[in-house]
Amino acid sequence: MKTVEHFVQVYLDCEFSRLPLPKDEEWIQKRIEVFERLTLRSLKAQTLSDFKIILLCGRTHKKTTMAHKWDAQVFPSYSFGRDRFTASKADYIAITRIDSDDLYHREAMADVHQNLICTPNRRECLIFRHAMTWDMINKILTPRHRRSPPFYTHIYPRAMYMDWKRFRADHFTGHGRAGGRLPETKELPEGRVIVTKGDWNIGYIKRNVILEKMTKEARAKYLVEEPLGAIGDKKTITEILAGFGIENGWEAYPWKKR
Repeated sequence: MKTVEHFVQVYLDCEFSRLPLPKDEEWIQKRIEVFERLTLRSLKAQTLSDFKIILLCGRTHKKTTMAHKWDAQVFPSYSFGRDRFTASKADYIAITRIDSDDLYHREAMADVHQNLICTPNRRECLIFRHAMTWDMINKILTPRHRRSPPFYTHIYPRAMYMDWKRFRADHFTGHGRAGGRLPETKELPEGRVIVTKGDWNIGYIKRNVILEKMTKEARAKYLVEEPLGAIGDKKTITEILAGFGIENGWEAYPWKKR
């Protein structure tokens, strides 16, 4: 039977984003806090944990991220090094790309294993294009379809990693269109990912800005007229977060006091 080594790459630092966002010490500390309280907890709660967590850190905050005491399952990385993959003894290598403040259903990695890793025979791609977006500022939970998926996995025969120039361009440089041009792409149903959005996030959705400028009355009217909008009250948010491995989620939510 073919063997597969699975890497989960988590993007932490804003150096990987082109958006004009803060890069100060407060920002990176809050970023680490979100990762540890939310994403890491949802990853550690996975029903299938046979993967390595590679935390992709930028060099701007290298001193901070190197000094931080990370969980034993987290391996900080400051480059897309070829050696990490070519040193593997597996026949196939799977790389799942996620962000540092997204939440994953307990069976998300089991889905990857079931759909890709069990019977790999070529390059394949598994994506979650349908997700839930949790607006952390306005406490809005809404379904979203993303052209650039918030969660995807590429699986390659190990031999492809030997041609590093090709692989780097194919996987890392073109990852924003992951799955868009591959006939081998398989999309999984919605409800497996929550994309959290807030004022310290790498990403930012317009709904935050729109609602922040509205009066309370205008906001209520907007939410009634917006078919995808839904208020996430304490009970709803708590239940949903529990499904992603985050118990007592409302109390543990680091932005609650903001």
